[in-house]
Amino acid sequence: MVSREEPTMTSYLVMLQTNSNQPFIFSSPRLREQIGASFEITLLSRWVAEVAQDLVSRSRPGKNKRRTNFWVSDSSGKVIVRFTRREGEPGNLAKELITQVTRRALTDAPGLDVTGIFIETSSGPVVPADLERLDREFSEYSLNRRPASARFPQFPFLERGSESALPASPKLSEDDCREMRRYARETLNVPLLSNEDTNFSPPTQTDQDAQDSLSLPSRVKRAWSRSARRLQLQEVVSRWSPDAPDTWPKEIKRLNEDPFQLEEAFQGLPQAATSQATLASLSSVGVIHIDGNGVGAIMRDLGEAFKKTNNTLDKLAKAPYLRKPNPCGKKPPRVRPYGEKHSRFQWFVMEVNYRLDGVVKQAVAKAWDDVTKIARKNKLPGPPVVPVLVGGDDVTVYTDGRYAIPFAEAYIRHYEELTEKDGLLSVLATVAGTPKKGPLTASAGVAIVSRNFPFHIAYDLAEGLVSRGKKLGKKPGTSPCSTIDFHVLRDATVLDPDETLDEYKGRVQRPFLVGHYAQERIGDATTASSEETPTTTSQTLSSWARILQAVAAFDGKKPDDPTQTTGDPFPRARANRIVKLLAEGHAEKATTKWGDALQNAPSAGLLAKQLKLFPPKSSSYDEARESLEQIKWLLDLIDLSENLPDTYLASRIRGDADISGSAEAADDSPGGHVTIVFTSDWGVSTGVGHAGRTHSKIERCGDDPVVRSTVITGVLREQAMLAARALDGPDEGKWTNFALWLFGQDPNSEPGSTPHPRHVLFSDATPASKIPIHDTVSLSIDPQTGTARDQFLRFTERAAAGILTGTFTLIDEAGAELSDQRTIDAARFLLGVAGLMVRGIGSGRSGGDGECTVLVTNHEVEAREGQSTSAFVTYASDQAKSLRTNLKNFAASLTAKAANKLPAPQQSGTQHQVGTIDGSAAQHSGGHHLILDLTLDSPIVSYEVPFSNEIRSLDFLRGTVLLPWLHRLVSSNKRGENEAVITNAVTGGHLIVSDALPVISETEGLPVPLTLKTDKTPTSDSAVTLYGDSPKNKGKIPVRGGYVFFAPKGGDSEKPQGWYGKPPLRGRQTTDINHETGAASKGQLVLVEALPEKMRMRAHVWVSDELWNAASVSNLLNEPRVARLGSRKLTGTFGSATCTLREDTSLTESAPASSDDQTVSLWFTSDVIARSTGLGAGGTVDDLIRAFNREGVDLGSIKAASIRHRRVDSWSPADNGPRASRLAIQAGSVIQVSANDENHAKLLELAPFGVGELTAQGYGRFVVAHPLLSIQSIEVTKAKLEHFVREETPEGGEEK
Repeated sequence: MVSREEPTMTSYLVMLQTNSNQPFIFSSPRLREQIGASFEITLLSRWVAEVAQDLVSRSRPGKNKRRTNFWVSDSSGKVIVRFTRREGEPGNLAKELITQVTRRALTDAPGLDVTGIFIETSSGPVVPADLERLDREFSEYSLNRRPASARFPQFPFLERGSESALPASPKLSEDDCREMRRYARETLNVPLLSNEDTNFSPPTQTDQDAQDSLSLPSRVKRAWSRSARRLQLQEVVSRWSPDAPDTWPKEIKRLNEDPFQLEEAFQGLPQAATSQATLASLSSVGVIHIDGNGVGAIMRDLGEAFKKTNNTLDKLAKAPYLRKPNPCGKKPPRVRPYGEKHSRFQWFVMEVNYRLDGVVKQAVAKAWDDVTKIARKNKLPGPPVVPVLVGGDDVTVYTDGRYAIPFAEAYIRHYEELTEKDGLLSVLATVAGTPKKGPLTASAGVAIVSRNFPFHIAYDLAEGLVSRGKKLGKKPGTSPCSTIDFHVLRDATVLDPDETLDEYKGRVQRPFLVGHYAQERIGDATTASSEETPTTTSQTLSSWARILQAVAAFDGKKPDDPTQTTGDPFPRARANRIVKLLAEGHAEKATTKWGDALQNAPSAGLLAKQLKLFPPKSSSYDEARESLEQIKWLLDLIDLSENLPDTYLASRIRGDADISGSAEAADDSPGGHVTIVFTSDWGVSTGVGHAGRTHSKIERCGDDPVVRSTVITGVLREQAMLAARALDGPDEGKWTNFALWLFGQDPNSEPGSTPHPRHVLFSDATPASKIPIHDTVSLSIDPQTGTARDQFLRFTERAAAGILTGTFTLIDEAGAELSDQRTIDAARFLLGVAGLMVRGIGSGRSGGDGECTVLVTNHEVEAREGQSTSAFVTYASDQAKSLRTNLKNFAASLTAKAANKLPAPQQSGTQHQVGTIDGSAAQHSGGHHLILDLTLDSPIVSYEVPFSNEIRSLDFLRGTVLLPWLHRLVSSNKRGENEAVITNAVTGGHLIVSDALPVISETEGLPVPLTLKTDKTPTSDSAVTLYGDSPKNKGKIPVRGGYVFFAPKGGDSEKPQGWYGKPPLRGRQTTDINHETGAASKGQLVLVEALPEKMRMRAHVWVSDELWNAASVSNLLNEPRVARLGSRKLTGTFGSATCTLREDTSLTESAPASSDDQTVSLWFTSDVIARSTGLGAGGTVDDLIRAFNREGVDLGSIKAASIRHRRVDSWSPADNGPRASRLAIQAGSVIQVSANDENHAKLLELAPFGVGELTAQGYGRFVVAHPLLSIQSIEVTKAKLEHFVREETPEGGEEK
């Protein structure tokens, strides 16, 4: 009877999933918050278990109390359950589960984005097709959801959180804290900090956190961090000693439990008063990312995986590791594969989930144990280890940089051992690509960075290393092999992972094949960085043990027993010189130096002998080729030697890891010249080094040393304030106020206070003639002992004595050049005095470096090239004497009346006004379409909300940035009767500008449409295949971010041209300066990200006929002008661009032919702000339809939508506070609409002007029926830095 009824039984599948996990974790630079965020993601599974169990128990009291077979899948951040009529009305249960779980996310983990969907299935038991349909439904739904950050809108009257784009919230209540402690104790079974603390007295919220201005997500993450860390350690030690729970508390005490300790070690942040003992700061940090090979293929096709393993399920042995019990039963149901009562397939899915989860956690615990033992062999405490993401087959871990590579290698070794012994996972390896039953493999990427470097950038780099390793490990036609790749980041100016890794191309042997399949791959593997079509024979790679033996030989140790020395190590200075020659393209000279080393360095012979053990690449392998390949090992050996503990080498090798002048005429411009005469070696340190070359680089402009404008501003400000106070005497403050006006006041003032912008801009100071750069050698200090490291030297760049020149410009509040001559003269006087007071610039001043004379004049000082340091000293003395005389003469002529008229900071900021609202707005008919071409003369910071140690930048320039400059430009012709049109040009609708987007070879980039996909593992370094939205392109992953440059050529014989990529941002680490004191405001470095210098961009401008005539805009065309744009533009280091307006002759009004059903695709090329009818954030599909309706375009309903959202936050200089948050439909979103011929024509007319709000500032742009949206696939060139910054670009790809 039951079997006859069940086929018609209705069941529902419910999927709940966390979205945007990485942004949720990395939204704060604080390590405590990242620990808490990682834990909050794991709460989803607990919430579903609690709520689902309660729901099924409630429907049939007493009968369903212990039922757990509703589980279908439970993996990291993704849960699937099934409800049938046995538990009650399945549709209602599905809705109630989603309601309660998402509500828990809102209250218990604010900011966590949890999505829930459900589908009705025709049969009770789960089949593979049901899961595929569920995934499709989820993908469609998730594309059109608003982000979780929209729940926390910012308004001008709200204070912004100190380290977030979100508004600050009140501190957590005592009830909140008490409930969190209860949940930790009763549900998670973890006390806070220690078992001895029976009263749970350590606060969930510290006094300092309660006082700080923090967003609600930040407060909750910090509050959870203690429990989360305890849970991490409890998980690890329980796997170390599963049968000895009495030892767990003791082990936990030794593993750095307190999150405050970890913040001090990893980020140098001060500890709280309640924190435990101090943990020494790390000299470097290792960010490790590991991803399983082929696991995604298994999870994407669980039906095929089930077929391959079904006959083995009844014979599975107990897993050789701790794991969760399968809630569907200890054994698979003994019925047909998709039987009525209990689905064997459903049991299989849960078994795969929990076995993978158990293997990954066990491998993490074993790797943690390994590095702890390595450290303790040296009588050191174990390195701090912080798992940030552990779920599915993905692992992300932070640790001491010296132990990061050992941790990654140990994880892979244990992961392979555990999966090989697992009766189910070893069979599933064949689905992942292995020819027969065996271990699963993984690829590891290790980014070793300085302390306090932004974690999310290091993570992106580690992820890039994994991708490069996968390309090697999953080489077509071979068994997938585990790989290790690493990068020691010494240059923080390059932030793009691909560009960073390209630095090594052709001069290293990494990534390395390791693990079970390494031996069968030895002899045919190539580095992932080798060319697609190598001009030389492919390079072979050794197994991990042989590489470690080469490291031992490089260190002067016996390769088979690194505890014994054989003599001196290979000279580091010589190795760095050889690597430097290779990096500079002098391969022949490098080979000669290598030959000299073999003849003269006693240790070189042993190293060469070890390197010769690596298999030759071909029968024609000559001596020159062999020498070159040996040289390519040197940088790998340098990095490995510096980042592997000696005890690790010994333990792994013995463990057999892999089985084997005069003044010129005065300048009347509102500015002047800055001349810096260095009379000793000098250099402004970047704080980073260069792989294989030097440990500490100095600031450069090209190949020349430079003093950045920010440094000049800082030293002159400090001395100007001292000089101003001396000029004022004890009572007056005119000069002090003038100095504050000149340099600007404290930028850390409270929101709502009046801002006081800077009125002097300095350029970088560059050499007047060639200044050589050389390396100085000093001892390298061991951070653990404080003594000199044996056989380790530190190479520091220094520039020789010489003369550098720069300029300064005086500006008014609107950014225009200052015109008041009295103010200009006073500024030159004060700056001249301040310059003469400077005694040194740059690093190493305590050791005599950086001695200089700074001459600030209104004329250019003749910069003669001295023959010796004494000549520079004499020259500096003569010039300073002349300047001092001129300044004394000016001071004597300065009257008290003139001093009283010096400008001072205003009590209310005066901003450049763009006009008031004009009731008669200009229409878009007629007018003039112009193009604004931009070439960046310096890096530009495109505003994004800054974090505590990071100034972020968008990869485009918003029209909001361009509009004030354009309005000032047209306002320069303001006169008489035309003044109103020009003044109200923006609000009157007479002046409209788009965002400025990147340009490659005269082809404008457009934000990649969300409908395009690409391969998960790229097959080429130089090309990318983009796939259209077609069922034939199953298994591809969505393209997220970047720009596509698509330029189809005319004629059948011509091929389309295209590129894909995004501008690689440049980074610069600088001290966070408090401009009131001239000193570091927070005592830490800040990383400033910016669009690269020489990049080309393009925006589109529309000018009404009225404005065209009133401002004589035609006279402004085709003339290059320098503009200062973006954030930090007043520093002189950032914000300079050359802008040229010209007429747009490319516009066409022909409409593309529409299809029979009149379906038209709209691709949004800028963010769209579609306001809500109520007080909501807007941005819904309905809001978008209404925005089009307001423009007279009736879209009816939208047929299909691929929409993402972006939160837009901005800063009001006038109010010195944040503006209200806006939720925009993100550029790249695509919708399909029905449009008759009339509406089609209206869309074409509207597209260049935009739809929605703030269209004059670049929002709302779209293109209609773009040909790229209809392609099946296209191969395009992968755009890199050289494509964005050069004029001529090679051909792109071709369409398939």
